[in-house]
This record gives sequence, structure tokens and C-alpha cells, in this order.
Amino acid sequence: MEELEIVVSPQHPIGTWLRSRGDEHYSVHLVQCDWSRDLESICLNAHETIAAVDEHTEVDGEWAGRDGEMHAHITEVDSNPC
Repeated sequence: MEELEIVVSPQHPIGTWLRSRGDEHYSVHLVQCDWSRDLESICLNAHETIAAVDEHTEVDGEWAGRDGEMHAHITEVDSNPC
């Protein structure tokens, strides 16, 4: 991932969210990944903060874009396994 200067290994897709802005349409894919560095060693060149969150993490503050919807999804999926 270029913005965080890490190498990721995708494991499996979790979901896709669609977004439209005027005449432009986007698909945002959430994919479970393994990554190559510890959070403490990641260089933030495009973001102010970074945090590892999972389905049990309560987050204070606002999410950017579709991130809040994605976190709600993984929380719901974890609490209602098939």
C-alpha cells in the first residue's frame, strides 16, 4: 500500500461498497490482508494517524468515507457467524 509504505498480502474479500459523486462512480473493496510492518514503524506520508482495528474495537471520532460502514459490517459479521 503506497500511502503507508507497506507490502500487503491479500487473504480474502470481505465486501464491496459503491459510491457516486456526480457522474463518477466508485467501488471500494474491503479485503483482509497480512502486512509487512509493525504499526509503530509505518511512515505516515498521506495520513495523520493510523490504528489497527478489528470487530471489537470501539472508535472515538469520525470515520473517513466508507470506513465507518465497513467497520460496522465486520462487527456485524463477527457477531453473527454463518
